[in-house]
Amino acid sequence: MKKEFPKERRKNVRVDKNVPLKIFSIDKYDTILETKNISASGAYCGLDFKIPEMTKLQVTLLIPSSDKIQAKKVNCEGVVVRVEKKSHNDKYNVAIYFSKINKSDKKFIEQYVRHHISKENRNHEGSMS
Repeated sequence: MKKEFPKERRKNVRVDKNVPLKIFSIDKYDTILETKNISASGAYCGLDFKIPEMTKLQVTLLIPSSDKIQAKKVNCEGVVVRVEKKSHNDKYNVAIYFSKINKSDKKFIEQYVRHHISKENRNHEGSMS
């Protein structure tokens, strides 16, 4: 009997990269952190405090450009869609969905992600030779 694995629910490919990120909300939050992974539709990051699901945020990302000389600043709106408490300390993992993002910025993030995925694949193939 063939074992079936759950299908990936995400529409966009993600990559494990640390990208600088600032989250801000008028009433409570204003902090700078790094992503653990990123896709064109959202980011996953760690926080030292709990932030409730469905919290709306202003998000600023600094996405490195391919020339690595300058980063592209991407401003968008986001919504916290998942919060997971780490069991061993008072830290949380948070998933942020980019609810309102410029099409060209989304495309830039998509290209960044795909570039790093293909780079990882080339490195992995080279290590198997």
